[in-house]
Amino acid sequence: MGEESAVESVRSVLENARAQKIKGARGPVIFTIQTQSDLGEIDVSLEETYPVTPQIKGALRSLQGVVEVEEV
Repeated sequence: MGEESAVESVRSVLENARAQKIKGARGPVIFTIQTQSDLGEIDVSLEETYPVTPQIKGALRSLQGVVEVEEV
């Protein structure tokens, strides 16, 4: 993620998907955050799984500050 503000936008997309009860495979969401320190990158995993569909991945890709969306 390129910007801290992107986290709130991602949260909104994921919560909307859950609220709309979107069907499809559910999967973990992991953020890779570039730090400004010697740590380099850190991964942060959300505790819950979320619907992972092509539409949701496309919505996440379109958010400002999101650099990349990968399916693992």
